[in-house]
Amino acid sequence: MSRLSDFIAAIRERGTRFLDKLGRGRSAADHARTVLQDAVVDTYNGAQLIRAAALGSPGVSVSDALLGDTDEECERADGQKWSIAYALANKKEHPNCTRSFAVLKPGDTSPSELDRE
Repeated sequence: MSRLSDFIAAIRERGTRFLDKLGRGRSAADHARTVLQDAVVDTYNGAQLIRAAALGSPGVSVSDALLGDTDEECERADGQKWSIAYALANKKEHPNCTRSFAVLKPGDTSPSELDRE
């Protein structure tokens, strides 16, 4: 057997595992799901922020810590009002983050009322 065929056999036998930042092993399917979900969150949140800017909104309301995959920063952010610039720099907190933004109506919130600029 060649080295390549040995490698392929080992992968088939043991499976492929990816290690996250905490050293936990994850399957290739779980890893791919996380990568795709993060891309969707980035795209959706980016579109919401472009929409907010186009509407002349002072910022967005943050929804986070909703589906169980959370941390202290997500819980702290939930319910806050952020400037569009701050939200663009913080579209998600971590892999599998469920953060989303709701556009604030112009005139409903002044820039001085935002939690984070």
